[in-house]
Amino acid sequence: MKKLFHRAYHYLLHSFSAKTLHGTHSPFVYDYLEQVVYNPYPFYVFDIIESLRAQLLLNQNIVYINDFGTGISKKKKVFTIANKSLKPAKQAQLLFKTVNHFKSIEIIELGTSLGITSMYLSKTSKKSFLNTFEGSEEVAKIAEQNFRKFKENNINIHIGNINETLPKYLNSTEKIDFVLFDANHTYKATLNYFNWCLSKSNENTIFVFDDIYWSPEMTKAWNEIKNNSKVTMSIDFYHLGIIFFKTVHEKQHFKIKLK
Repeated sequence: MKKLFHRAYHYLLHSFSAKTLHGTHSPFVYDYLEQVVYNPYPFYVFDIIESLRAQLLLNQNIVYINDFGTGISKKKKVFTIANKSLKPAKQAQLLFKTVNHFKSIEIIELGTSLGITSMYLSKTSKKSFLNTFEGSEEVAKIAEQNFRKFKENNINIHIGNINETLPKYLNSTEKIDFVLFDANHTYKATLNYFNWCLSKSNENTIFVFDDIYWSPEMTKAWNEIKNNSKVTMSIDFYHLGIIFFKTVHEKQHFKIKLK
């Protein structure tokens, strides 16, 4: 009940305070909104990926989920996971368009689930490469099957506890261009993931946080992250929060309506 009240309260606040394209006075944000967020152009890959979503929503198979975030292990049908856990098409397509616009190459996704968002993130360029991290082995296997079905050769999936797999990967790479944080939605885990990835960021890196108003502690983590000294700009879409590190900008925070 506390979480539901928290989400509803912040949804109302966001609805009344969020701006649109013509209420934004930052040239950088205006350009991003005009060319990316509010650009209705439908990329051809959207229909391909959404056809897979439709198949998953009909899948009656049962998988065993080991959730490192909650510590709860249980069985679920694939269509239940698809219905409750997959990012809505509008949000996933915004991620695709953002990666495409900023030409991100080295991409990280924390929380693979069934692989729908993974495919959106990896489809922008033949040069891009996605490292995606999933805690549940059986869920990851379904994602891998989907990647093979659609011949996704630029995705590497890391299976296991992200507290172990993410630091290991980061130790092997020099930089990252884009990170989607969509795994363990607790305050501690979110801050840990952020700080680990921050060490490999640069002024062109983009971080996106899912469900920033999912709970009071997730909102607390988001507020601390956007006020980090290295962050120069944040955009709050309510469901998603995006941060930038460009040194040419003075620190600014925006609340924007996602149409």
